[in-house]
Amino acid sequence: MLNLYFLRSFLMWIASFFLPRKPVLDEYSITEFCWLNDIDYNLHLNNTSFCNKLEYGRTDLFLRSGLWSAMQKKKASLFIYSFTIRYRREIAPFTKFNVVSKIVGWDNDSYYLEQRLVKNGFVHAVAMAKMKLIRATTQEIFDMIGEKDIKSPELPAEVANWIEYDRVSSERLRTPAPTPAREHKKSQ
Repeated sequence: MLNLYFLRSFLMWIASFFLPRKPVLDEYSITEFCWLNDIDYNLHLNNTSFCNKLEYGRTDLFLRSGLWSAMQKKKASLFIYSFTIRYRREIAPFTKFNVVSKIVGWDNDSYYLEQRLVKNGFVHAVAMAKMKLIRATTQEIFDMIGEKDIKSPELPAEVANWIEYDRVSSERLRTPAPTPAREHKKSQ
């Protein structure tokens, strides 16, 4: 299964040389299919396969927008810093659907993406991803693809709230948890 992932990613990279480049703020859509190896014991697309399909959508967006090429030239890295998915309805085996990906905003070092798994106009799942850049800023990458004057759109309310949740969660995780010994001494 792991080899299939790398093979598919490599083929997407090759295909990106032949597909038209799209503006960075456009929606990017790829067609996917729920195969038998994508299902779980409930006979629908499993959680891991949902995430794999979304990964291919992000790959398509970064390749076809030119962002990936610019990051490579800058020797920058990109990784998922935070990710949330909301499942709405199952996807049955042998179902064709689309993964729609869009950059909805950014800050100095991160891109914020919304992704949807859509079949016949119905959104089966929606995900948000914070893609963090290392060794470059978002503006440096935009400059390299000719988007020098681009400004981040105002974030949708649910994305802004999700970013705030992420910030609060990170602060909470930085606070050391009390150990049982400390708790015992406090109560004496």
